[in-house]
Amino acid sequence: MWSLSVGALSAIVLLHGCFAALQLTTNPSTIGTGLTRTLDVICSFRPDATISSLISLQLSLNQTLLAQLNSNDGQVRSSIPSREATVVGAYDKNGDSYIRIVWTNRPEERAGRYQCKANGVNVVGQLQEATRDNIVTAVTPDVTTIVDEMVNLVQKVETLQKIWGDFTTYLQEKINVSASLRTQFIISDSFRGHRYYLNSRTYFFTPNDAHFRCHMYGGYLAEIDDAEEFEFVRSFLKTKNPRFYEMLLGGSDEAQEGQWVFPYTDRPVKYFNWTIGQPDAGRGANNQCIWRDGNYLMSDCVPLMTYDWSFVCEIPDIYAE
Repeated sequence: MWSLSVGALSAIVLLHGCFAALQLTTNPSTIGTGLTRTLDVICSFRPDATISSLISLQLSLNQTLLAQLNSNDGQVRSSIPSREATVVGAYDKNGDSYIRIVWTNRPEERAGRYQCKANGVNVVGQLQEATRDNIVTAVTPDVTTIVDEMVNLVQKVETLQKIWGDFTTYLQEKINVSASLRTQFIISDSFRGHRYYLNSRTYFFTPNDAHFRCHMYGGYLAEIDDAEEFEFVRSFLKTKNPRFYEMLLGGSDEAQEGQWVFPYTDRPVKYFNWTIGQPDAGRGANNQCIWRDGNYLMSDCVPLMTYDWSFVCEIPDIYAE
């Protein structure tokens, strides 16, 4: 608790308007009656050599105290009703202490001279007082101002309408894609953030056709990277494959026989689990498949019209429905 003698009172140093560690901001500084929705007032203080220790911070309007922050308990005290404004604050011995008032009810009635006052002591124990003042004015907007504000509001509404329209279009597209996926593919559970889509329709296609169809839905022909992923896909196909003889994956050795790569991601294929006797077709088959009659292990293949063929897409969950 600070006690002041007559001698101490005479030693108080008053600092007005030029005290860098004390700040007062008012936003906005001019209020349009009926147009401005909030008034934000912040009184803040940071210790320095002039006032090294804060005793209290006060925020006033037209010489009427609105709120006070005391260093002894760090609490902000204010008589402003909560329906009129939000009042917050904090005390920091070594950093920024502040009082903030956000007027939300008829802010034009809160115009006037605001004062931020800091009471404390300097490094040698002398009492110090510093103040900052800001004036907030309220004006009645003219017709031009009102029209400009109305135009601004109309533009904001139009922007929101466009955002909403774009969102509903995107949502409808997602619904359409989801319906298309459910109609055309058998879908696995998620594995490492991806799902596997087995094309459920029978028709003749080339590997490029399959790549294109996977890409339409945000994916690519399945790229098997290790044994765990292979067993997941293999189990999915063994359980869900309705009738297909071979199911196309993403590996290819078309560029160089025996050098298997993933064309989509331009990576070498590092994991293989070939059916006995595979690969066996040399330059006649340049694609990696899973072969139903080979116990759902890998084979080299080329899509033919003489069999029921399918393909497996790999699609990240962010694109999957």
